[in-house]
Amino acid sequence: KGTDYTVAYENNTSAGEATVKVTGKGNYTGTVSAHFNIVRTPISPEVTMNGYTYGGTPATPSVSGNTGKGTVTFFYKEKDAADDTYTETVPKNGGEYTVKAVVAETDLYEQGIATADFTVSKIPITVKPVEGQNKSFGYKDPTLTFTATGLIAEDEGKESEIFAGALSREEGEELGEYDIKQGTFGLSDTYANNYDLSYDDTTVTFE
Repeated sequence: KGTDYTVAYENNTSAGEATVKVTGKGNYTGTVSAHFNIVRTPISPEVTMNGYTYGGTPATPSVSGNTGKGTVTFFYKEKDAADDTYTETVPKNGGEYTVKAVVAETDLYEQGIATADFTVSKIPITVKPVEGQNKSFGYKDPTLTFTATGLIAEDEGKESEIFAGALSREEGEELGEYDIKQGTFGLSDTYANNYDLSYDDTTVTFE
């Protein structure tokens, strides 16, 4: 009968070897022990990550399915990069990325890993040659300068790093106005994923 013995467990609150002891009472005496293993339960976590824009506040990943409430660590890499390139550094530059959530094992649950892709989007900027640039007849062309609208605060003053190439002008040497063209001017390789450049042309005047 259930009232003729007691059952006690040892080490049964986490994975590993546990013990059960059955002890008789009343008309029954003696204790019987048995060992058994407790294995961790697998989990199937999922991670989601919203995209954000270059220069904006990075999104925070969200994890579901963390049944054992294990500690979660996030790692990031470029989308098609090798897995050994994962780091804990949150991406800043524009591009396609993958976030990996690693859920640590707990006393009763296994480690879990989940991944998701997300995008850091470009932001628009407009480049416009400075108006009123002139050339005196018979002299060399001026160095064509420009203004850029839309740079994030951190990039202001870094035009020499952000842009590459040079503006050009419409051919001709007679007096009059000539269109200033984009020419080879554009974004450097370092910033090409961060900005979406549009060009607003103007003219240079030969006097």
